[in-house]
Amino acid sequence: MIFASNLFCFYFLPFFMVLYLVTPLKYRNWTALIGSGLFYAWGAPGFVFVLMASAAVDFYLARALYQAPTKKANRLLILGIAYNLGLLLYFKYANFFVDNFNALLDELGYVGVEWTKVALPLGISFFTFQKLSYLIDVRRSARPPLDKGHEYALYVVLFPQLVAGPIVRFKQVADQIRDRRHQENIDFRLSGLFRFAIGLGRKVLIANPLAREVDKIFALPEDQLTTMLAWLGPFAFSIVIFHDFAGYSDMALGLGRMMGFKLPENFRNPYISASITEFWQRWHLTLTDWFRSYLFYPLRRIAVRRWILYLNLWIVFLLAGLWHGAAWTFIVFGVWHGTWLTLERVFLLKWLNRLPKLVSVPWTFFIFLLGTVFFKAADMDVAWRIIGKMFAFDFVVNAAFYEDFGLALGNKFAFLLLLGSFFSFYALIPGVEKWQTRTAELQTGNWSSIGWAGLAALLLVLSVSELGTMGFSPFIYYMF
Repeated sequence: MIFASNLFCFYFLPFFMVLYLVTPLKYRNWTALIGSGLFYAWGAPGFVFVLMASAAVDFYLARALYQAPTKKANRLLILGIAYNLGLLLYFKYANFFVDNFNALLDELGYVGVEWTKVALPLGISFFTFQKLSYLIDVRRSARPPLDKGHEYALYVVLFPQLVAGPIVRFKQVADQIRDRRHQENIDFRLSGLFRFAIGLGRKVLIANPLAREVDKIFALPEDQLTTMLAWLGPFAFSIVIFHDFAGYSDMALGLGRMMGFKLPENFRNPYISASITEFWQRWHLTLTDWFRSYLFYPLRRIAVRRWILYLNLWIVFLLAGLWHGAAWTFIVFGVWHGTWLTLERVFLLKWLNRLPKLVSVPWTFFIFLLGTVFFKAADMDVAWRIIGKMFAFDFVVNAAFYEDFGLALGNKFAFLLLLGSFFSFYALIPGVEKWQTRTAELQTGNWSSIGWAGLAALLLVLSVSELGTMGFSPFIYYMF
């Protein structure tokens, strides 16, 4: 089940919210847990038992390590980390490693290993990182472990953020799971509905229609691909992935607010960044925060030489790329960003800070754009084909392609690309970011809130009408 679907918008969400609101406050965690379990089971009925069983192991393991002496607690923590990463490695990466091992054997003239493909549990990359956060935060005494098993299960399976983030660290929501009565009010729910409507509009009205044309560009054979299309495809995809993933995050945060939860922000106008360093302070914030807190900072403490620190940064982003998917394209995506982050720390950031934003922002977006080619491409051959055409300077207009796929200027594609681009870069206008912060918190009883409520209603109507004409279109980050 996805948020941007008739099933969710017309059936699951209204039924769940009515049931949630009529439930007495002290039992609402149970309602949220049952609803979240049903939400996950709808898309992955078999894996819901794997998720709940692994969560039970974490719950009792965390209680044991919290009460244990230091050495034993450290051993239990290592056990918990190995257990969770082992599940992630098996379900997400086993196929990748076996396929590559078989390819190597084939090159050497040997017969490959017989292997039954492993199915990927929905959202495993996200909930694994949350489960690790719980164990590590408890070990660090950032928060004591939860006393009730159903409260920990709710932390893991809360459906707004379960399958595609944001990655919620335990200490960020521990108090809210125990008691969020101060956030169970009309202002919180209305601001949540507004945020949900914004995210739904970004996904359904901008990302989905553009994505269909982007897929066609990336699937073009080499003889039909021109330099103009090779640039248009990645640029349009950069607009798609931003509004798709940030739109999902808007919806997740909105749904959380409707239930009284304040989840962490995941995006902060990343395309106005003046460096790749700043970009990762604005893009997928919860992933960056997770890697920084649980991997980079511990590695930094043992870096006795500056070059080791740079190597650690590069390794972290290699792993971040691999986190996105079990494919060489994602590894290259991570290495690409890790390399530029390292170069900025060594010398480049000093130069970028001296440049006007008119230069540094386009430069940063250009670096990101090249990286998106590997993120989007089905394999390395497709990625190199696109990259090669981008710099072949073959600007011949392929009229047949425009006729076949309807990409002529002035059509729906061009309009949505301009609209999506505006909302991707409009925070460059002075004052927009402050305005965004103010409008994120709706307060009832004033005219501005009535206006925003009207806008939310309009977006919901337009999005719902579009849902009736579109096919199944999951969020890009659902695959992770």
